[in-house]
This record gives sequence, C-alpha cells and structure tokens, in this order.
Amino acid sequence: QGYGLSIGLQSSPDLVINAERLILPGVGAFADGMVSEYNTFDVQLTYRLPKLNSSIRGGGMNIFNEKFVNAYGGPGISSIWHLTYTFDPFFFK
Repeated sequence: QGYGLSIGLQSSPDLVINAERLILPGVGAFADGMVSEYNTFDVQLTYRLPKLNSSIRGGGMNIFNEKFVNAYGGPGISSIWHLTYTFDPFFFK
C-alpha cells in the first residue's frame, strides 16, 4: 500500500519526413529527412508516506541513455530524471 512501481517501454518506427506532404503537430515542415527508429526504457517509483500526507516519486525516461532524435532537424534527446515530493492533506484521508 505504501509504494508503486511503473515500468514502460516506448518504441517508434523509422519515419521519412517529407516537408511538402506531411504536416503534423510537433513535426518541423522545413526540410525532408529520415528519423531513425528508437526505443526508450522508462521507470518510476512512488513511495507513499500516509502519516505525513505525502508521497515521494522518482524516476527516469530513457534510463539507459540511448540518444535519439524524434523529429527531423530536432535536438538529440538523452535521459531525463525527476524527483518530486507531494504534500496533500486531503488525498490520503
């Protein structure tokens, strides 16, 4: 009851971006190019502290630090880590 674990695997196939025909939100339409396939492994752990009406959550996206690009002409992406503390006097009642 005091903890939770979430594990995920995300995958994207090879994409060919054609600036004249493919206009999608988040996709740059300034050039043609190839976006290679990539996979990420994500994990998150939550520990609840009911006596303090709180929880601590930590985790990471792409924890094996496999760099990838998800839009042609976009920046390289590596790991993203987070640690949060939440206090909510009403949630744990």
